[in-house]
This record gives sequence, C-alpha cells and structure tokens, in this order.
Amino acid sequence: MNSFIIFVVGLVIGAIVVFLVFRNFRNDKTNEKNTLDLLNQNKAKIVEENEKKILDLIAQKGEVSNDDVQKLLSISDAGATKYMQRLESKGKVVQVGSEGHAVRYKLK
Repeated sequence: MNSFIIFVVGLVIGAIVVFLVFRNFRNDKTNEKNTLDLLNQNKAKIVEENEKKILDLIAQKGEVSNDDVQKLLSISDAGATKYMQRLESKGKVVQVGSEGHAVRYKLK
C-alpha cells in the first residue's frame, strides 16, 4: 500500500513538473516572437533612416556613386548596392551608367 501511495504522489509531482515546463516553454516562445518583432521593427526603421540619408545626399550633390553611399553609411559595397537597388525599385532614384565606376544615381 505504501508503494502505491508513493507511486501516485510521484505521478502527481511529475505531472506538475511537466505542466510547469511546458507553460514556461510557451511563454518563452511568445517572448521570442515579441523580441523578433521588435528587432524587425528596429531594422526597418534603420533602413528607412539610411534611405532618407541617401536621398538627402543625392539632393545635395545631384548624383552619387556607390562609393559615396558606402562612406555615408559606413557599409560594404554590397550593402550600398542593395540600398541603391531598393531605392531604384521604389522609383526614388534612377541609375545612370551601366557598370562599375561609371554607375551613378540621380533622383527620379
């Protein structure tokens, strides 16, 4: 009889532990999703601010090169290219020149 009571108590304690672990796991997933949402919002804000900086520079200089964007934002060549392609696809800038150092960007 004592073994049966110990078994039932162990079963109840085990069920409680499993319940608490899964409850915390769900809360962690919710917190993780909220954190990712905040990070994505911050990234979108930074991208928008950088695009504004680029457009302001073009307005000031008349046209810019990829190197100008790299220096302005302290980013890589690939990063500058992505920003310019994004602005071009949004219809904000137009590319002048076809490749290499001859490529410049103007406001549309």
